[in-house]
Amino acid sequence: VSDNGWTPSETRDKRRVEEFAPTRDSKYSPFEDGIRTPILLRWDGRIIPATHQQPVGSVDLFPTVLDAIGHPEIVANLPGRSLLPAARGEHPLVENPVFGEIYPGDASSLGNPSRDIAYRWIRHGDYKLIVPHAVGNNEPWGRYLHEIALFDVTRDPGETQNLASTHPQRVNELTRLLDQWWLPDQATVGQTQPH
Repeated sequence: VSDNGWTPSETRDKRRVEEFAPTRDSKYSPFEDGIRTPILLRWDGRIIPATHQQPVGSVDLFPTVLDAIGHPEIVANLPGRSLLPAARGEHPLVENPVFGEIYPGDASSLGNPSRDIAYRWIRHGDYKLIVPHAVGNNEPWGRYLHEIALFDVTRDPGETQNLASTHPQRVNELTRLLDQWWLPDQATVGQTQPH
């Protein structure tokens, strides 16, 4: 697993010329180029070489390892799921929602992720919902988005056309799933609503 995606800028950072400037597609952004990475599994003689296009998350790795070492009974009580049955070719990989969040580089308070949350997102099927969060009266960190955004990442892989206003039911459905996964403490952070 690599730690994050990143399509680098061709422009040098003004403050640190040895580095490239962050962009909309950098590792700090909530867009696909900033968060999507491959997960590779190898176990000679046990895993069938294949490519699976369905999104999975790093949260699936611990259940996969437990399953591989003979403890599938523990997997049911964990977040994530074992990828081993699909990797063995026993059944197709079922697409589940994948969740994530983006933070600035430095936390202002350990143990209080709501204080620094910048964006939460969910990818489910062809759609991805990004919810920006503004801390206090500040704009959402990075200023990548100022309102909830819904993208059809299959038809619009560059995430350029926000469909939130034309697909309110899908926004509500994905927001409900995202909030069930994790809803930041609203007393600490603000949430930008769709227009």
